[in-house]
Amino acid sequence: MKKKIITVITGSRPDYAALKQLLKLINLEKNLILRLVVTGSHLFSGNKDLLKFIFKDGFNIHKKIIISKKQFTPDAISTSMGLAMKNFSNYYKKNRPDLILVMGDRFEIFASVVAAMPFNIPIGHIEGGEITQGAFDDAIRHSLTKLSHLHFVSNKIHKRRVQQLGEELWRINLTGSPCIDTIKNNKTRTLKFLQTKYNFKINKKLLIITFHPVTLEYKNTKIYIYELLKALKMFNYTMIFTAPNQDTNSHIILREIKKFIKTSNNAYFVNNFGSRDYLSILKYASALVGNSSSGIIEAPSFKLPAVNIGNREAGRLRAKNVIDVNCKSRSIIKGINKAVSINFKQKLKNLKNPYGDGKASERIINCIKKIDLGKSSIINKKFLDNKFK
Repeated sequence: MKKKIITVITGSRPDYAALKQLLKLINLEKNLILRLVVTGSHLFSGNKDLLKFIFKDGFNIHKKIIISKKQFTPDAISTSMGLAMKNFSNYYKKNRPDLILVMGDRFEIFASVVAAMPFNIPIGHIEGGEITQGAFDDAIRHSLTKLSHLHFVSNKIHKRRVQQLGEELWRINLTGSPCIDTIKNNKTRTLKFLQTKYNFKINKKLLIITFHPVTLEYKNTKIYIYELLKALKMFNYTMIFTAPNQDTNSHIILREIKKFIKTSNNAYFVNNFGSRDYLSILKYASALVGNSSSGIIEAPSFKLPAVNIGNREAGRLRAKNVIDVNCKSRSIIKGINKAVSINFKQKLKNLKNPYGDGKASERIINCIKKIDLGKSSIINKKFLDNKFK
């Protein structure tokens, strides 16, 4: 049997963390060959630690595709997308795989898939059918669905949405999210280990704070981060900030966070925990605060309250751990108080994560092994009309 070459593309720390278990399983399969391509923020100056995590996990990088320097403005992002298409095109010309596997909704991932289209290379897309109404990622995700030939979705609701986009049912696989696989296969660090490694001290309640730019509202970035930090000043808790995504105006968020930390004796910044340490620190947290998908996808597995701020994750499927608040400090304060209350935490005792059971990677691998990727029917897509009343 001819071995199938699977090119997996990662452009950021979150998608790599989610894909890690899947990468391990591909490497274990005798009839699959993994080609890992890294791009996006992995290769930005100052982010060399991201590559260290990949090598430490035992993966070989087949190709590094630089798309640009850091993207803080709309024109820089557009230019980066154009450069990414050119560089990915050159890569595919010399390294044609049997399948390209991508995840999520990042602009560098979109560029990598558009570049593959003229080569008629089958695309497998993970986590289609989801909604994030406050970010242009929403449009990217749905576009990736139409550009892809196999879909690996995390929930029945997301499966139905992919069908609504005209995709044939046989192409859609209900697998769950690989993010949950990473949690299930994570060996938790002790709190003592984390405090020593990152040089922070947890005396009281612990808040993990991740706030990303809202790309459809990027002009309000300064206002939003001001309101968040204003709210956090009201709490004498230990606070650990993680870095925002490299999106429009992310430098404003980073700048204000570092200014806040300088005036506080209980706030810390960690640029990149790595998946193992990040998932470990969630175990000890009192609440997750911000607008990261982590509060919605990963946090339910820890029965961890998540204060979700603003519109970035609007429309995404939620478990009962999520407390939605607006971007005003008063609303954020109210949300944090509710999240850390004993009454709210008791309600999460029997919480189940709607994003899967930790076996998504196995299901994705089984699908790839069974399907004939050389069939013309893979590339020749039909649009399936839905009957609406």
